[in-house]
Formats: sequence, structure tokens, C-alpha cells
Amino acid sequence: MMKGIEDPAFAWRDMLTPDIPVTLLDPLLRTAGDAMSSDDFAYVRACLAQDLVLADPSDLQAAWAKATATDILRADFLVSKRASITYQCLSRVGYFLKNGDLYRNAVERMGQSALASRDFVDLFRAAIAWHDFETSAKEGYLP
Repeated sequence: MMKGIEDPAFAWRDMLTPDIPVTLLDPLLRTAGDAMSSDDFAYVRACLAQDLVLADPSDLQAAWAKATATDILRADFLVSKRASITYQCLSRVGYFLKNGDLYRNAVERMGQSALASRDFVDLFRAAIAWHDFETSAKEGYLP
């Protein structure tokens, strides 16, 4: 139904909400993946993972978010216009799950994508994320 729409990532991002049972996410995401580029697909998955951890996640939601974030970070480096935001979402997953390795990896990727894009907004966003990461680590928030 969403094939051929102008911005499928935006449409899927709007449709996939944290109240959808985790058991239905993967079948829905397989369908979404067919309608967009791999970078946009990573963006949609990262945003959903972030949304799940922001809303007092169940153990199943937290596990899904962590697995999804880990999977995206293990994949090829993202280079799209949404790469910085994708990595920012993943950094929030690491932060809210108190997973220092995941958080650091996402922030590092965010910085690399900002340097690659040379967009001042991406660079500024990455600098703030790195500052937040270092502050969290210094204050003992992360294990």
C-alpha cells in the first residue's frame, strides 16, 4: 500500500509506534524494507528502537531495541542525509538502556557521519552528543 509514495521512510516512521506488539514489528519491518533504501530502513528501525526505550520499555521491548541498535551499528557505515539522526537515535537507545558500549559506538558513528557530510548541523549535533556521552561517563551514569 505504501509503495510509490514520495517519502516512504517518513510514512513508515509515522506508522510504526511503540504500542505495536514487539512480535509484530519484524513482519511489518520486512514489508517496510521493501519500500525504501537500506539507509532509510536503518533510520526507521533506529527511530522505533529509540521510541521503545523512551517509554518505560518492557523487557521484550528493551531487548528488541538493543538487538536492533546493535544490528544497525554492525552494518555498513550510513552515508545518507539521515545518517546523523539515525546514529543519534541509536545513541539514545544506548543511553536509556545504560549500555555504555552501544552508546559510545553510536556517538562515534554519529561523529564520523557528521565529518563525512560536512554539514554544520550534523557537526553541531555530534559535538553535543559527544559532550553528553562524556558527561554521562564522568558522572558514573554508565556502567
